[in-house]
Amino acid sequence: MNRIYRYLDKALHELYKYDSKVIKTQSLNSISFRLGLYLNNFLKNDHLYNHLYVDFKFSDNKNNYLDLLIHNRKTKENLLVIKLVKNPNEIKDDLEDIKLITTLEQDKTNYGALIVLFNDYYNTYRLSNRYYDVDFVLI
Repeated sequence: MNRIYRYLDKALHELYKYDSKVIKTQSLNSISFRLGLYLNNFLKNDHLYNHLYVDFKFSDNKNNYLDLLIHNRKTKENLLVIKLVKNPNEIKDDLEDIKLITTLEQDKTNYGALIVLFNDYYNTYRLSNRYYDVDFVLI
């Protein structure tokens, strides 16, 4: 799993390096899509994880933002669900969504990550790492 999180970190770095304008001006759906493309490229080049895919799933909250799922399409098991937010004041509902998704038996989602996006990569990474005290893994 540590490898997946390293790939997620690298994908975030690529997102900020090549698509910083998207982060500043576009919707979370656009940002999720771009992050998913970068993440998928890293997974496809790894012999342990090249059977996994990054797909999109509409969240169940009122905003209908896209979540990213890393999963094996041949099974119903999801390895990781990723939620993105731009406003750190609104993470409470998203944390609850991740807890719900990772505890539902039918989804079989093992891990959840919440990424709070800011205008630069380093602030995003530092802020998001502050939330390790919850009962699931967060980036």
